[in-house]
Amino acid sequence: MFCFEAVRVGVRLILMSEVMRRYHGGIAYYEVPGASAEQRDGAIAFRFRQLGKPYDRPGIFRFLIAILVNRKPTVREDQAWFCSELVAAAYRSDGLALASMSSAYTSPAELAVSPEPTLHCVLKRE
Repeated sequence: MFCFEAVRVGVRLILMSEVMRRYHGGIAYYEVPGASAEQRDGAIAFRFRQLGKPYDRPGIFRFLIAILVNRKPTVREDQAWFCSELVAAAYRSDGLALASMSSAYTSPAELAVSPEPTLHCVLKRE
């Protein structure tokens, strides 16, 4: 099993076993049961097109400021990513909105409370 992630080195595809080795505790694994096969394929294709793009370090600060002033930008200004906005943008690119507004600055909490994704399981390190 593989995982797309946005980390310090940018967007990459990595073995899920490697992700589990690095993270302590559980990793929540969500599915999007309302997505059609075409939407899933489109979301995966979108993420493949993002491989190698940078991690959005400045975006984290813009995101925190947006939370403090209770106003999120609706448009992204760059092509850098953090994980939750990458997931939201991937599905939005194929017509399925996981976040209430745009995918710009979507937080993990917004994805967790969205009606679209459902918790499938929590993966634990052995």
